[in-house]
Amino acid sequence: MVVAAWRLCSTGVDRRFRSSPWPTAALALSSVAVVCLGVYGVLDTLGLTPAG
Repeated sequence: MVVAAWRLCSTGVDRRFRSSPWPTAALALSSVAVVCLGVYGVLDTLGLTPAG
């Protein structure tokens, strides 16, 4: 999903929206969050996270 969002951002969005750094920053922040949650989910499935 992260790769698809970045691809859509670079090809499917009007240029006037790409000129602002705020949507790019928001996309970067959300991409980091999605990747972190994915890694945590894999580690949790494998039982490698500390017990809460």
